[in-house]
Formats: sequence, C-alpha cells, structure tokens
Amino acid sequence: MSGYERTDAHVGTLARVGLALVLLIVVSLAAMFWAFRYLAAPDTPRAEVSEFARQRVVPVAPRLQVTPSADLDRLRRSQQSALTGYGWVDRRAGVVRIPIERAIELLVAREQARRAGKP
Repeated sequence: MSGYERTDAHVGTLARVGLALVLLIVVSLAAMFWAFRYLAAPDTPRAEVSEFARQRVVPVAPRLQVTPSADLDRLRRSQQSALTGYGWVDRRAGVVRIPIERAIELLVAREQARRAGKP
C-alpha cells in the first residue's frame, strides 16, 4: 500500500499537458507583444497611387456642444412653436403652417361633412 491510487492520474501525462500550456501561454504572449509593437509603429508615408487620393478632402473636426441642455431646450421651444403657432412654409406658393389642434379640427370637420353628404 503506497498511500494513493496509481491508476487515476499519470504524472508524466499531467507534466506534458502542463508544459504544453506553459508553452502556449509563452507563445501567445510573444505574439501579442509583436502585434502591439507592429501596430503601434508609426506609418511611413507612401507615394499616392491614384488621382482620387491626391484630391481627397479631409473633413473638418466635429463641433462639440458646449451647452447641450440649452441646445435641447432651444430645439424643443422651436419645435413647440412650430406645432402650436401660425407661420409661412412657402410664401410664394401660399403654404402656411397652422397649429396642430386646429389642423385636427379642420380634418374632423371635413370628414364629417364628407360623411354627411353620403347616404
């Protein structure tokens, strides 16, 4: 009797698996180190290939909101005035904007008149 069961685990196999895991970790770390160094390297300028690349326009930087809550309040006030007020949409064509409640009333009255005309 040796104090443990010899048929459950083979020490040699466990050692090989452990060594394989350590080698896999070392190779993975080396590959990641190489990839990070390669990707962090500055790009060297290359000769432009096409006419399109020479005419490319770089867009301007994004404009950041300084006061987003004030901008949102201003937007909501303008939308509310468009929904509840009168105004010209196209003066030449004679198109006006009316309050939404009034537009609903006119549509209901038109539909009632249309239905009253039909038997």
